[in-house]
Amino acid sequence: MTGLKSYRSVIWKPFPRSGVPEVFTSWEDFDSYVQKLVLTGCIDNGKRIWWDIRPHPFFSTIEFRLFEMDDLGSRGEMNYLRNLLESSQGTGADRQIALFQQTGKTSDVIQLLMQRTMQDIPASVV
Repeated sequence: MTGLKSYRSVIWKPFPRSGVPEVFTSWEDFDSYVQKLVLTGCIDNGKRIWWDIRPHPFFSTIEFRLFEMDDLGSRGEMNYLRNLLESSQGTGADRQIALFQQTGKTSDVIQLLMQRTMQDIPASVV
């Protein structure tokens, strides 16, 4: 018994366009790697890379693969992530940028971070 819930990751591990990627120190390193795969005929474009997480080859975003893992007891974490991504307020970084653009004050962003940090700490601890 391997302990793995799926053997898929083991089967695809030898292939350079799936699984967990190597570390790239810059966008140029990533782009060079993609271009090598294209030039050698492994892929026709960067969207054919199916790593668990990757820079999007055409947009300045990061993509990551998600799957339902309810049988592993992670439904709560998946729901949290879904809510975060679908939130009209965006991520914490989005809220910080919006506040800075609104007020122009780094101190307001720091105050927001302190409030969010202290939000779930019981008063008896503070």
